[in-house]
Amino acid sequence: VAACRVAGMNDEEILTGVRTFTGVSGRLERVQTTLPFAVYNDTTSTTPDALGVALDAFAKQHAKHVVLIMGGADKNLDFTNIYPKIQHVVKTLYLTPGAGSTRLLPDLKRICEEAGTSLLPVASTAEAARLAKEHTQPQDTLLFSPGCSSFAEFANEYDRGTKFLQWLAG
Repeated sequence: VAACRVAGMNDEEILTGVRTFTGVSGRLERVQTTLPFAVYNDTTSTTPDALGVALDAFAKQHAKHVVLIMGGADKNLDFTNIYPKIQHVVKTLYLTPGAGSTRLLPDLKRICEEAGTSLLPVASTAEAARLAKEHTQPQDTLLFSPGCSSFAEFANEYDRGTKFLQWLAG
């Protein structure tokens, strides 16, 4: 708001901008679908910190009602701080393939078992999208927030997000 004022915008212009801002594509983007549950595309989440922000966004209103699709390439980052968030927020976790997922799997098995969270490793992101589409309940929220890169399966994170939305629509 301060930057807008410095740029010479008045309060009405600033308020209009805030009210009409729809967010940035692929960053905790609420996707309009015909599915009976909310879908968020957070494909630009390529680090544990970004995944943590996404989980925090649902911590209060969606405790244990988030279906999470995560995983991918390994950047050798520490996910330890994310585990309590997964335990608190995630009902079902679809783990997509990749070296990062392979490295995280033992810890994810442990923390998901402790929390009563379903952990489902899948063969592809397409399979995760298909299964999530079939099994997510109307009261749940589907969150695509990989927390990892996608070097092996996609050209980049935007390609990954576009394909994810195509699989949901198909």
